[in-house]
Amino acid sequence: MSYQARMRMPWLMVTGRTGACGNTKRTGLVRPSSGTIGSKSWPSAPRPCSQMTAAWGLGPVLISTASMGFTMKEMDQAAIFLPMCLLAAWTFAVLLLIPLARFRAAFKGSVNAGDFRFGESARVPGEVSLPNRNLMNLLELPVLFYVVCLALYITLSVDALAVALAWLYVLLRVVHSLVHLTYNNVFHRLSVYAASSAVLLALWIRFAAALLQR
Repeated sequence: MSYQARMRMPWLMVTGRTGACGNTKRTGLVRPSSGTIGSKSWPSAPRPCSQMTAAWGLGPVLISTASMGFTMKEMDQAAIFLPMCLLAAWTFAVLLLIPLARFRAAFKGSVNAGDFRFGESARVPGEVSLPNRNLMNLLELPVLFYVVCLALYITLSVDALAVALAWLYVLLRVVHSLVHLTYNNVFHRLSVYAASSAVLLALWIRFAAALLQR
């Protein structure tokens, strides 16, 4: 093998796992001075380790760490972000309804710019105020929802129950908005709001229980 060819080859490649969850064989490729490629086995190492792949030489060095068990766990944890994204998307959708309702009322002559100078004046019709009121609702208790979801993810406490509660909470918040923005029955709206608050409380209890079990 020519000198130039040997120089282009990585000096060392290591693939293995390190940690404390069992024995794992490490194998690597080394480049001896003779220019031939050989293999070498290192002593086993316990798991859960981080799977490590490194290449040394003239090219870039890449080191990635992940154990198979941790990778699957991490994927499970990320499931909590889906209901969060849906609720955030729904909040933005309600936000878009505010200018639509106000411009529609302005074109009809029901309101003018002065009616919104200090919030909403008494002249603003109820149907024009509803999107803004619902948006404020989506920026109150749901803040605690985002916080607990992030806390569950950071502490690796996300499980099937937490994800189910998160989806149920988002569903109830969407139903609450639909009731509020359509026929606006106060008793129906209150019932759904109370149910969503109970689910949010259960989610926080689930998070607290996970912390106490550590």
